[in-house]
Amino acid sequence: MQSPKVERVLGAQDVSPREYAYSKQVTEQLQQCFRSFGYQPIELPIVVQEELYLLKSGGEVIAKMQEFVHQNSHLCLRPEITASVARAYVDRQLNPVALPARFQYSGAVFKSDRQFTQVGIEAIGAVGTLADAEVIAATCRCLENLAVADFRLTLSHVGILTQFLAKLGLEDRLRNLLLSNLAEMRSVAGRDRLHQLLSEMYPNFGQNEQESQLVQLFAGQDVDQAKATILELLDSLNIELTGNRSEDEIADRLLTKIKRRDCTKELDQALDFMTDLCQMQGSPQTVFGQIQVFLDKYQCDNQALRELQEILQLLQAYGVDESKISIDLGMDKDFQYYTGIVFEVGHPALGADRTFCGGGRYDNLVANLGGSPTPATGCSFDLDLLLVALKQENKFVPEDFPASVLLLCNDSLAYGIQVATALRQAGIAVELNRDAVPNHFSSHSWTIQVSAAEQQSQTLRLQQNGREQSLSIGVSEAITAINQIQQP
Repeated sequence: MQSPKVERVLGAQDVSPREYAYSKQVTEQLQQCFRSFGYQPIELPIVVQEELYLLKSGGEVIAKMQEFVHQNSHLCLRPEITASVARAYVDRQLNPVALPARFQYSGAVFKSDRQFTQVGIEAIGAVGTLADAEVIAATCRCLENLAVADFRLTLSHVGILTQFLAKLGLEDRLRNLLLSNLAEMRSVAGRDRLHQLLSEMYPNFGQNEQESQLVQLFAGQDVDQAKATILELLDSLNIELTGNRSEDEIADRLLTKIKRRDCTKELDQALDFMTDLCQMQGSPQTVFGQIQVFLDKYQCDNQALRELQEILQLLQAYGVDESKISIDLGMDKDFQYYTGIVFEVGHPALGADRTFCGGGRYDNLVANLGGSPTPATGCSFDLDLLLVALKQENKFVPEDFPASVLLLCNDSLAYGIQVATALRQAGIAVELNRDAVPNHFSSHSWTIQVSAAEQQSQTLRLQQNGREQSLSIGVSEAITAINQIQQP
């Protein structure tokens, strides 16, 4: 009876030798570019404390974590690597000589049902637009080195929305709901969905005239009068109270909701602001003037606009092609994490909704993880999506494997091992088999055969694949011949 087949875990990857060589070459190109900007390589754990991401991330990342319990510890497979860099910095494990400290990394990350490789950089202690521009310029230089032609760089600034909502004084849960649903404001259906969410969370929002009169009625009463009115109303409607809460507890909760500060005006202002914010997109030359008018309309300072303009000037100094740059203030980033300039890099091969690189400024993360307030900025590539873009453009072709040898030793096992060892010490890849199998010859550059006769004469039979003639020569002569002709 055949044993049941063990399936691969959903979302995990099996990588073929050629795909591995391809991704390794691209990774090395990225790492080499990052090194030219002074970023030092580090390695960090794959399994981390779940709390690390509860402190760092917004709901989007938390919902996608692969978590488990081991020996009473709540752990997860890392969904990204930046938080681990900050944690290691706070733990004094990275030992920077001075700030800013520049680090680079690569490794597997796990989100929902997807495993992929992340390659990125972090500049801990880096202040201002010069550091932001460096991270963006390093990203663009990587793409230039890989000859990616059709990438698109989009810039934004999360401070515009966060500062406006802070000025409105909305309670945290309403503010967080708005921040996590900025993308909904791009469509009528999305705005309707957000209105519904706000109405469910905050009953005063979108209430009708009768509901508004009810709120005004209770607002004019003291606590005891309002509770008595609520209980009398419930009794007159023959509403039976069930559950573990007492009548007083239920009345208190209803009163708290009813008498909550009316934020309808502020919510309407926030929604109008977010709707207009999402319209601020286009080329820098076109949209900068519109952004100034927008900021003036809502009486916001123009610090974020000045930072975007400075970034653009610095990128020009780095030689980044301005025609590839666009502005989109409605970019949907993690507002609980980022604090300033943010960016994404996309490609036609991925469609409009996916990007292969992104990053920005996150000045609160180190402090949130228990360290001293420390500014920081960084970015990361999704290597798997970058490979999709590269393959569509056919601009970065993986190198062929180095010339390899198939050595058939028949019954002369010891002599076959001796010959294989000599070749390997000379830097030649050798596969040693007793006999050949179908398709084996075509996958190697050379074939060597040895038998008792070759062992006695200390020679071998060397044949370059694709040719009929073989040579009977010594081991050193074979090494010379293979090294002279590395391609089949």
